[in-house]
Amino acid sequence: MLLPLVKARTLKKICSYTSICNNIVKNIYIYNDQAFSSLARHEPALVQDPMVLDMAKKHNTTVPMILLSWALSQGVGIIPKSATPERIVDNFKVTELKLSEEEIESLHKLNRDQHYIRCYGWRVL
Repeated sequence: MLLPLVKARTLKKICSYTSICNNIVKNIYIYNDQAFSSLARHEPALVQDPMVLDMAKKHNTTVPMILLSWALSQGVGIIPKSATPERIVDNFKVTELKLSEEEIESLHKLNRDQHYIRCYGWRVL
């Protein structure tokens, strides 16, 4: 039996408009996106955006934590890099940070349809 393949983000959007999701979910293979370079290598356009800085201050956290929390809220898998035990512990705390729907929507609006990671052949720059 072949099952339809649907991105979790797409299904979530569909389910917000209809009440039939409980009946169809059992027949659909759902997959989530996986982030590559979740923080876009600290691209200044993202990590220095005044709105993101204000949001981090409001939540008494860091900009990377805000961006990782946003990714998790979209069902995107993240694998944050860490070189120290303290940062590994901090990375787990991202699951405790809950952004409001308004904050999530504000972060969506930062989309510029731009790729921050350039891939050339086998080299990732």
